[in-house]
Amino acid sequence: MKKGNEKHWIWVPLGALAALFAAAKARSTEKHRPAHSGACKHRWLWPMIFVALSLFAGIAGGVLITRQYYQRHVLPSRPTVQWQIAENEVNPANWGQWFPDHYQSYLEGLEHAGEPPQKIKLRPALEILWAGYDAAPSIREHRGHPYSLDDVTREAPLRNNQAGCLTCKAAEAPLLLEQMGTDFYKKSFSEMREDVQHPVSCSACHDPETMGLRLSREPFIQAYVRAGGDLKNAGRQEMRSLVCAQCHITYYLDKESGEVNIPWTEEPNISNVEHYYLALSEYRTWEHALTGAEIPKLRHPDYEFFLGSTHHDAGVSCADCHMPFMIKGDRKMTSHSFESPLETPLASCGVCHRESEEYLVQRIERIQADVSGVLSVVEDELVQAVQMVEELRQKPDADPEDIRIAQELHLRAFLHYDWVFAANSMGFHNSREALIILSEAMRLAKEVQLVVLQAGL
Repeated sequence: MKKGNEKHWIWVPLGALAALFAAAKARSTEKHRPAHSGACKHRWLWPMIFVALSLFAGIAGGVLITRQYYQRHVLPSRPTVQWQIAENEVNPANWGQWFPDHYQSYLEGLEHAGEPPQKIKLRPALEILWAGYDAAPSIREHRGHPYSLDDVTREAPLRNNQAGCLTCKAAEAPLLLEQMGTDFYKKSFSEMREDVQHPVSCSACHDPETMGLRLSREPFIQAYVRAGGDLKNAGRQEMRSLVCAQCHITYYLDKESGEVNIPWTEEPNISNVEHYYLALSEYRTWEHALTGAEIPKLRHPDYEFFLGSTHHDAGVSCADCHMPFMIKGDRKMTSHSFESPLETPLASCGVCHRESEEYLVQRIERIQADVSGVLSVVEDELVQAVQMVEELRQKPDADPEDIRIAQELHLRAFLHYDWVFAANSMGFHNSREALIILSEAMRLAKEVQLVVLQAGL
């Protein structure tokens, strides 16, 4: 159906209603019928009108709902200009010459200026849970995509100063990786920073020739296929999540080669990632200063956490909520400001959820508050577990095996906690899974405490 034709659908129920009234009028004027009183002669007319109005209301409602569905899901925003963008163009401003409305939407991400807060200052328990983690001060709340290069430039020297940090933060990274191969990863961040100028933007997700969605981050492509994903048959709706997933997943940088590795060998869930790190201790991030456990630090496992959620199972994509459709003049386009749905509740949620804006916001915030509350309880138990292991290690006669068991349990408890904490959304992306995982983190933290107590502390 051509764009714009859907507005004429409303004439279908109107035409049906007119036909019914015409038929009723013709029947009421028939002269060959026996004479009756006025009331009896037209006693069938009002039920007929009621049926017609009910039919009209039903058809009209169906038309409006179907029209809205088509606008939301079936009629994507299609470019109406003939653009000319070079194959390796990474400057978003040059894309914006052909798509100015999309570019201006992208630039709205610059409104989130100011210094993003350090997470370690937002949750006091992290001082103990991250003890010995040198990069802790660099972990902050996230800002918009236009700030990706600025933020990583500030953070990388506090971490490992490896070029791999640019993989998802710089628009030029895929081109440099293609040109240099694995030598790209062997460079320091400072060296490669001189070769990049633009933050992640249009070229990360769009083919410049067709404007179709594409994947550009090779580490994700390899991991997705390794975990059983089928990119060749991925539909457009699935791609509306995968283009986000190529960066919004957990990963680590290999200590020797500097390469970006994604800890997926099977389905990307907490259980398989836990097995991965238990089997490969050399890929853990840091040694905890108090327990001595080698701990892996997760990085925003947003896509992994979203899988299996209510919204994911219903076919909702990341872009449906974070890049809602919007009307610009007489055209419909996809927002590129990458906002939280809390900023656009009616556009992001209102297509499927018919409640008021106030209700939608309160519902989201209540879910997040519930998860945050459970997270705080788990933090308290983890802090106590860490302090008990620290005391056990200080005992001269402590059994090394008891310490080893306690350290491994500490690793597992922290990993479950971090799966929820490190992901964005404070549990909303998959609130049921969040509570299940946090309950396991709680159980493991209690098990740490039990091991220490049984060791005679």
